[in-house]
Amino acid sequence: MAVLPASMQADLEQIRKGARAKLVELVKEDEFVYRFPDCEVGASPPFGVLWGMKVFLAEALAKQAEMTCNTGYLNDLLRLSTQDYLDLVRPVILRFSSEQRSDKQLEQLFELQDNALK
Repeated sequence: MAVLPASMQADLEQIRKGARAKLVELVKEDEFVYRFPDCEVGASPPFGVLWGMKVFLAEALAKQAEMTCNTGYLNDLLRLSTQDYLDLVRPVILRFSSEQRSDKQLEQLFELQDNALK
């Protein structure tokens, strides 16, 4: 599981190198929703360790004082200190997020999230 700010893009090649994996790819939500049986579609929290997943945290997010994330429910968010998150999850911190997404990319992201709510 890769965790990064919504305003940034993941560099899959950097994740692949950091994870020492042969292949890293994005999958559609319906391809992994079964991994989060207790969560609403589109609201998977960044606590992959609860489901036996290794978690990779973007260095950019690790440097922030706080983070806000999904809780498993579409209408709830959790705000916690990044240090608390680091202590709980113990993610691998990697530099894998790149420049901020363009306004158009953010609109597309939010449109995808809105469609998941329907």
